[in-house]
Amino acid sequence: MISDFSGATIVIFIALGALVLVLLFIFAKRQIMRFALRSRRGPHVPIGHSAPRWLRKEIERRLDLVGRIKHEPKLVSEASSADTPNPETLCRMQAMDDLKILEIQLQTADPKACRMPNENLRPFLMAQLPGILKGCQPKTIHLLCDLYERARFSPDGFSSNHLENYRELVANLVQM
Repeated sequence: MISDFSGATIVIFIALGALVLVLLFIFAKRQIMRFALRSRRGPHVPIGHSAPRWLRKEIERRLDLVGRIKHEPKLVSEASSADTPNPETLCRMQAMDDLKILEIQLQTADPKACRMPNENLRPFLMAQLPGILKGCQPKTIHLLCDLYERARFSPDGFSSNHLENYRELVANLVQM
């Protein structure tokens, strides 16, 4: 059977086999590097590699705590409002601060009504309907949440008219 193949055909088969092996090697190396780079710190220089073991553990512990930090700071102060070049950005920041004021007022009315920074606003306010916000229409809460999401997440514009509507809805909720 080997006599049926010429020498050139055998060389081509060997070359194709070597090419397949090289391609498989390149693919495997690429996959390994892809997973290594996607890992938590990456494969390059480990953090604190020349530090003592206790210091490396402390560094790791503090780095793990960074992901758990949740805080919503006050965005607009008298000094920063003059520094903001874009009026739309200022309106967005004022809307975030107004929501924080609403949360503080809800919490003074009922100390159990505390929204965590990573908690969704809509379910939080809807959960307050039977308690603090009794008599408030769910439509008002949905409108407020829609404007909040527009101010915080949407690339669409958020003008001073939107801010005024937002403040009216916040005032309606505070009066309840």
